[in-house]
Amino acid sequence: TGVVSGNVNVSGQADIKTGNITSTGNLAISGTLTGVTSLTMNGALSGITNLGLSGNLQFDSGQTVSEISNDATFTDGSATALVTESAAKSYINQQASAFAIALG
Repeated sequence: TGVVSGNVNVSGQADIKTGNITSTGNLAISGTLTGVTSLTMNGALSGITNLGLSGNLQFDSGQTVSEISNDATFTDGSATALVTESAAKSYINQQASAFAIALG
């Protein structure tokens, strides 16, 4: 509880269940980090095997990511979605095939 300055090392099973975390250095986690209301990082986040988000991922430059999409048609038109490599490859292949057919 409170404000911690300096390094915090936690080993074993350790849950942080509520509140905000602001890091201006490196944050290394070996275990479970749950229920954090807000995580603000200005440094490296390491040791994460799985990262589950409910909400948006926002970068300090202002961009917000709301989803990672596998939509190969790009019909969603979302300004906040990242596409997977598979979706981008499928879309490019579809466009190239359509272009080749149009050229005859």
